[in-house]
Amino acid sequence: MGKEQKNKPHKAGRNAGVGRRQKFKESKEMRVSVKASGVSGGRADRQNCGRVARALQRQRVSEARRQESHAAPKVVMVLSMSDNVSASSLLKWMREHGASAGLGGGKEEADTEMVEEPPPLGCSGVPTMRGCPTQKRGGGGTMRASFLTPDRSDLLACLEACKVSDTVILLCSPGSQVDPGLATTLAALRVQGMPPACVVLMGVSSGATLHVKAAAKKHALLQVELFAQDPRVLLVNETQDCAELWRHLTSQRAYQPVWRTTRPYVLTEQLKFQKGASETGTLLLTGYVRGATLSVNQLVHLGGLGDFQISQIDGVDEPCASSARHIGAGQQASVVLARPTEDQDLLVVENTVDPLAGEQTWPTEEEMQEAEAGAEEREKRMKKVPKGTSQYQASWIIDSDSEAEAEGEGNSEGEDMMADVEQTKEAALGVSEDKVDEIEEEEEDGDGDGDGEEDEKEMEVMKAELKEVMERRRQQREQEDMEYPDEMDTPLDVVARIRFQKYRGLKSFRSSPWDPREALPREYSRVFAFASLRRAASRALQRQAERARDPAAIHPGTYIRIHIANVPSAAMLRWMAHTSPSDASTAANSASSSASTSPRVLCGLLAHESKLSVLHFGITKSSTYQAPVKSKDPMTISVGFRQISGRPIFSSDSPNSDKHKYERYLRPSASVASLYAPITYPPAPVLGFTCPSSSLPSSPASPALVFSGGLRGPDPDRVTLKRIILSGVPHKVHKRKSVVQFMFHTPEDVRYFRPLDLW
Repeated sequence: MGKEQKNKPHKAGRNAGVGRRQKFKESKEMRVSVKASGVSGGRADRQNCGRVARALQRQRVSEARRQESHAAPKVVMVLSMSDNVSASSLLKWMREHGASAGLGGGKEEADTEMVEEPPPLGCSGVPTMRGCPTQKRGGGGTMRASFLTPDRSDLLACLEACKVSDTVILLCSPGSQVDPGLATTLAALRVQGMPPACVVLMGVSSGATLHVKAAAKKHALLQVELFAQDPRVLLVNETQDCAELWRHLTSQRAYQPVWRTTRPYVLTEQLKFQKGASETGTLLLTGYVRGATLSVNQLVHLGGLGDFQISQIDGVDEPCASSARHIGAGQQASVVLARPTEDQDLLVVENTVDPLAGEQTWPTEEEMQEAEAGAEEREKRMKKVPKGTSQYQASWIIDSDSEAEAEGEGNSEGEDMMADVEQTKEAALGVSEDKVDEIEEEEEDGDGDGDGEEDEKEMEVMKAELKEVMERRRQQREQEDMEYPDEMDTPLDVVARIRFQKYRGLKSFRSSPWDPREALPREYSRVFAFASLRRAASRALQRQAERARDPAAIHPGTYIRIHIANVPSAAMLRWMAHTSPSDASTAANSASSSASTSPRVLCGLLAHESKLSVLHFGITKSSTYQAPVKSKDPMTISVGFRQISGRPIFSSDSPNSDKHKYERYLRPSASVASLYAPITYPPAPVLGFTCPSSSLPSSPASPALVFSGGLRGPDPDRVTLKRIILSGVPHKVHKRKSVVQFMFHTPEDVRYFRPLDLW
């Protein structure tokens, strides 16, 4: 007999392939045992439990849809990618094609029309539209959207609009290219956290072939693929495209970051300022509550103005309600919803300093003996005093020799400082002192025969040259700091032990002890510190949740008017009109008070978020910014809903050490920026921009993104040390010793620095 045929058995168990094992693992995770489900009994009980679970799920979905129908309108930011199309053209097209888009099908034709309410007096320019993107037998599901159209050349305005937007429309035209300035803006938006984006393509003819439309879509997708994640490209040309656009905006899920969902915020739609008897007044702000629940007892922050308390909250009718029959009905009627109680948060910025809270110790016997010996020496010192002067009066008279010496030292120091300043100016300008005198004499002797314009041109040329020289010098110093970090030459004109008397020698930068509260200035006690930041943030969120359960709390989706008390009149008028105080009153009373395209956002603050502390940010320098950035340069920093102007200092990010090295220049690697600012709980995005108004040589005309990162949190006890390394020139090197020149110039300095280690 021949051999029997034996087929190879299928692999199973641990001998199975990778795909089969993964499939078995997924099916095993989806299965739920009877014991785990908590269902006991037979098949009928399990079926009944499944029916109950499905019913609860349907109830949750219907409740979510019901809440969406009563929620605030979606905020859509429209950003034009080229000069061929504009955001206003898209809104005009949507208004014209909305009524004839085939969105009807309901019981009443008025319920399915697209409505746009004109901005009322004092409105910040937020048009709201209402459309019906879906068709059902009983009527269409209605969606409302508020459109923000910031100027694409204004980087800060685009960032403010993106903070409150639920979706972004990138408006493109066929064959257009993204501007370099707009590419920088989109990169900053992505770093901050861009919501879901949609690419709208305008300008394609209705008679174009499918191949032409596909090519246009592909080109538009290639232009924005670096800034948006898998966006959908929509062609808007015909009437039915309007319904498709509304349908996409409805079905698109909004991205809600944590820092936005934990705080309530209001996008301002109407503004009115009531001047008081004093220099302050009351600001009336109208809009929808979004994010978390708003309480009348919590503090609010208004970008560009500061932190304030709420005096009253009124409920008003919506200008663009979900049903067309309610639009414009009773806009003047208002109902008081809430007034502050005893639980209202106090507006505290700085900590109260107690001068007697410091540590007081009784002097020792040695200190008492030293004090007595010093008193005896002072008594023995002879002074020339007028006749009849008592001993007490004589103690207040300064000796003439010491006074003359002090004056001589002060004059010499002042002369040296003035000489250093003059030498610095000459080195920066590249001209001598005689040349400067000649220029001043020419300016004084000018006879006015057309020389004024020439002098102005010469001064402009000199300023440009000075700016170039300072910029080159700044770049050179940054390069030296990167090649020889923290190295410093001992000065010749000042004794080293006096020049570096504020420094301390450390054997190990990582392990040597350092008290974080040693020798702090008295002003530093005005900042606040937490014993545990995590516990403080948890308690703040718990307090926010407790206020949300209050019957007087304002839930998201409510259209309200907020009364903000004690707003400075001068700052308010400048903020409303963005003009000088003299022209602000005229602009505030006119209909064009919303000249700025930047949206005005009011956000609620959690507990302690109005108090001053030291914030730390984990940052990375932007690859698009090549100019050197020095510590203490004036910058504008965006932290969550806040925009802070200050001078941050940079330090190294050392997670395994309690001390961090001060960085004179911002490095391309990861660093930490520290700044005096109001408390903000992490997480929150951080972006740093240059100040256009600063006098720095490398500051551009418009804000530029310098760094980006995230918030670490407030910590005044974080130690940042400035390290210096005294260097010299090796003259002779032996096996166990060496001779170094130009490190010290006096024997006293050598003996003073002898305890320090050489390395």
